[in-house]
Amino acid sequence: MSVGERGRWPRVLQDLGLRAGFKYEKYRTSFRLGGLHLDLDETPIGTFLELEGSPAAIRRTARSLGYSAKDHIRATYWDLYAADCRRLKRTPRNMVFNSQKSC
Repeated sequence: MSVGERGRWPRVLQDLGLRAGFKYEKYRTSFRLGGLHLDLDETPIGTFLELEGSPAAIRRTARSLGYSAKDHIRATYWDLYAADCRRLKRTPRNMVFNSQKSC
């Protein structure tokens, strides 16, 4: 669903009683390989490759990139960010690049 004008949406959602819980930034580059969808995400806590498709295609592609099942991460970006903040002994806030306040 396209929401149109981005700037007005925080207020619209707040008026419905919702409150922001977590804001994060990433730069995403998307690729396709047959039926597999790959997203290269550059985030403030690292660069991650998301593979979406059949389990067999994911295993085959990961293996061809030099990764095994033990390298797979199923955590959310919040989970990864919160773990990074714990490691740095900081309080999690928002996962944003240095131009804004982060943990």
